[in-house]
Amino acid sequence: MSRYVNRNLPNRAEYADAAGWAHPDTVTSLIHTRNGVLIESRNDWASARPHHMTRYELQGTRAAFCASADPALEPLVWIEGRSPQKKNGTAESWEPLFKYAPEF
Repeated sequence: MSRYVNRNLPNRAEYADAAGWAHPDTVTSLIHTRNGVLIESRNDWASARPHHMTRYELQGTRAAFCASADPALEPLVWIEGRSPQKKNGTAESWEPLFKYAPEF
């Protein structure tokens, strides 16, 4: 984090001391809710790489959503019982998210 501060906040030297940052730049958390839902959350706020704040994935038991890191690409969705699926019930292919915009 101190490298991030030195690189991106040169006027905030009070935050540049590495001793003040006891946590890593990336944290992955697994959260198990009372209702039995498992949530995986990855937070990366200072890695030295291009950051795409519009890249998101959301996976549920009956649907999934994926927004690309490339803003020129359309976000995708798969909805059980509506999106293409194989005979065994597993997902076959993604669909454009905005296909469902008028409905939702």
